[in-house]
Amino acid sequence: MGQVIWTNHLKERIRERHIDQKLVELTLKFPNRVENSRHQSSQKFIKNFGEFQIIAAVRRQANDWIVTSVWQKNGNYPRPKPFVEKLIHFLLPRLKKLFSRRSN
Repeated sequence: MGQVIWTNHLKERIRERHIDQKLVELTLKFPNRVENSRHQSSQKFIKNFGEFQIIAAVRRQANDWIVTSVWQKNGNYPRPKPFVEKLIHFLLPRLKKLFSRRSN
């Protein structure tokens, strides 16, 4: 196997879809199965992770593998919480504790 090339489109999809880069690497190295894509020169590398799958679109160019996109199926993969939600979960118990002390 030649070089694995990560396209800018792939990097955007990883960020946009909150997919862990390590899961993409595992999918490429140890797929459960490889399927031909609608595009003749492309394949889908599919890896099962419990309740969800990661699918990576891979195109061969000579000895190199160009990874063009990635997505997940079955959506049970825990997504990172937005910053505001993290902040609320951090502050709420502390505020509750602070106000309960003042009322006693």
